[in-house]
Amino acid sequence: MEAGGRLLVRLIQVSAVLLVVGLCLAAVVLGWVAYELRGLSGDISQSQARLPAPVRAALPVHAGVLDHPQVTLVRYSSGISAGAAVLFSTVPDRNLAAFLTLPPSTQVNGSPLHDLNTRQAIGALKAEGITVDHVALIDPARVGPLVDGLGGITVDNKTTFVALTPDGRELRFDRGKLNLDGNHAEAYVGAATTREQLERASEAVLAGIVHKVLAPTGFQRMQTMGGVLANSAATDLTDGDVVGLVELRLRGGAALQCQVPRHTSIAGQQATVNQFLGKTANPGSPCRVHHVEGAQLAPPMTVVRVVQHYGWRLFVGSALLMMLLAMIAAVVLVMRGPKVDTPHKGAVEALRHLFP
Repeated sequence: MEAGGRLLVRLIQVSAVLLVVGLCLAAVVLGWVAYELRGLSGDISQSQARLPAPVRAALPVHAGVLDHPQVTLVRYSSGISAGAAVLFSTVPDRNLAAFLTLPPSTQVNGSPLHDLNTRQAIGALKAEGITVDHVALIDPARVGPLVDGLGGITVDNKTTFVALTPDGRELRFDRGKLNLDGNHAEAYVGAATTREQLERASEAVLAGIVHKVLAPTGFQRMQTMGGVLANSAATDLTDGDVVGLVELRLRGGAALQCQVPRHTSIAGQQATVNQFLGKTANPGSPCRVHHVEGAQLAPPMTVVRVVQHYGWRLFVGSALLMMLLAMIAAVVLVMRGPKVDTPHKGAVEALRHLFP
């Protein structure tokens, strides 16, 4: 064979090897993503099943979380602390994420928030110009395991105090930013001796949980988020919504921390609400702004949309890629292996003439 022909054959062989390697990597990535999504989908299904029907009926039919601005309402599902709420908004085209903490005493459409159940709160907020697209209700009895599952939370403690654990140990909580594990989070809330103290402590822990769940992290934490929702919350969020929220946080951008003062009307906090919703902020708007750098390995939007749309069916794609990989590998082995004398010798020799 001429030198030019041999060079062409070698190039084809190298291309085949590179194709095998590429397909192998693609199959591994797809398999990993599909595995993560399969577990996430099962966890989310458990959480969705616990959401009360009246709450689900009060929510609007919405497009994907990556398609338009959305607001998620997070609060406790029961108990005295159920009045507090944290709203989380996303504005995809501006890479904007915002948190708005509402104390139980907040007046919403003429009623204090602690007097409104979740369905009523959704309607009252809509009357104030805030459309709630999603809901997540956290079981207060599962706060400790939830916080441990998240790897701890950070709260902004307003007053120094000492609490006693069930075994009689003293825990000191200093004023300022505190990092709490599950046991300390339960002790932090359990130390309250008045309703107002309980509301403040529960509000702080709730805000810490929401911030930690929605912190910018990689897709490898999707399983953790799914487990948190499955064991400690009821929500209408889908696995596609969770993937979208993770991707939005990976993009980076501006993050706002907004707070409505206690015993005030939300109607009197319009500047705060407008900034939270991503509307034009007035000079001196009260929300704290900090910028989050985008992750270097954030996937392209098209990849995220494929993951959202196909979900666990990526398993099928990875299996087909593995089959194709095996077939190509077999052909390469036949081309490079020793001569054989088999009923299929003619076909084998034909391949060897093409790839000597």
